[in-house]
Amino acid sequence: INELAPLQNSGDLFVTQAQLYNELNDWAGVEGASQKAIQKGNLKSCGDALIMRGLAQSELKKYQAARSSFRQVVSNCPRQRAAAQQWVNFVDDQLSMRAAMRSADSDRGASR
Repeated sequence: INELAPLQNSGDLFVTQAQLYNELNDWAGVEGASQKAIQKGNLKSCGDALIMRGLAQSELKKYQAARSSFRQVVSNCPRQRAAAQQWVNFVDDQLSMRAAMRSADSDRGASR
């Protein structure tokens, strides 16, 4: 795939590569391959690469980046809008929990 994908007219082979990395739980690999797919363009499905990238970013705890990836799907890919919105909600929950934990930690530190 590494040699063939760059020679293709579309980024679809990079999406396949991202799916393979996903099977291995190689989130950095998923993020990189899906980014290459997006950059290459001409994709069969508007949101597959963005969703894969967002999933990887979420697993890597890059929540702001993940939210951005999923929001792009919500804005641009009607067929995948509902699923992407669920992921936006999940990421928003993660961000809220992290903010609450930071606030609780700072409150504990201030009371010492």
